Amino acid sequence: MKLVVFDLDGTLTATNAVDDECFVQALRIAFNIDLINTNWTEYSHVTDSGVMAAAFREKFGRDAEPSEASRFIECFVSLLTEAHSTNRNSFSEIPGAAALVAGLHKHSQWRPAIATGGWERSARFKMAAAGIDANGIAAAFSGDGPAREMIVEGAIRKACVKYRVSEFEKIVLVGDAIWDAQTAGRLTLPFVGIGNGEEAALLRNAGAIAVIANFLDHEYCLECFEGAATPNQSASRQR
Repeated sequence: MKLVVFDLDGTLTATNAVDDECFVQALRIAFNIDLINTNWTEYSHVTDSGVMAAAFREKFGRDAEPSEASRFIECFVSLLTEAHSTNRNSFSEIPGAAALVAGLHKHSQWRPAIATGGWERSARFKMAAAGIDANGIAAAFSGDGPAREMIVEGAIRKACVKYRVSEFEKIVLVGDAIWDAQTAGRLTLPFVGIGNGEEAALLRNAGAIAVIANFLDHEYCLECFEGAATPNQSASRQR
C-alpha cells in the first residue's frame, strides 16, 4: 500500500487568503497584537501554533498559557465561521481535490492522509466548508508538534494504524508552499507541488521536480504520485 500525505490550505482548499486574514484579525482581537510579520517563510515553524507562539512571545516576552491559546483558537474559528457565512467562495476546494481524496480512500493501492500546520478545529471546519470529506482519513494537525516534520510524521504514524500496515511501500507529500518542499526534503520524502504561475515557479526553485495545477485529471495525478521524487536540495540551496 502507498500513501499520499496532503497539506491543506492552498493544497486541498483554496483558503490561504481567508485563513491569513482571520489569523491576523484573531491576534488583534485575542491579544491586541496589531503588527505581525506575514512573510511566513521567516518563521522557524510555519504552523498556526508556531506563528501564534512567536507573535505572542514578541509582544509579551513569555509563552502563552494554555487558556490563552484556547482563547485564540476559539476566536480564530469564530472568525472563519463568520467569513464563511459572508462569502462561501473563500472556502472552495482546489479543483478536483474532494473527488481525488474520496477516490484514494477506495483505491486498490493508494490511501490519503492529511498533515496540516493548522489546528484541528479550524482545519476540519475548512475541509467541511470546501466539501472535502475527511472522515475516516488519517490526519495530523498543529497540535501534533510545532515543526512540520513532526506533523507529517504524525500523519504517517496515524495512517499506519488507520490502514493497518506496518509501513508503506511509498509515501508522497503534496503541498503548495516552499516549506512543504523543504519538509519533504528534510524527511527525504518524494514530493509533488501544486500551484500555478509564480507559485509553481517558486516550488520548482525550491527543488520540486513535479508541480501540478490542480487535481482534475486523476490519472495524471496518480502518475505524478508514482513518479514523485525527493525535492532537489541543491536547487533549494541555490535560491
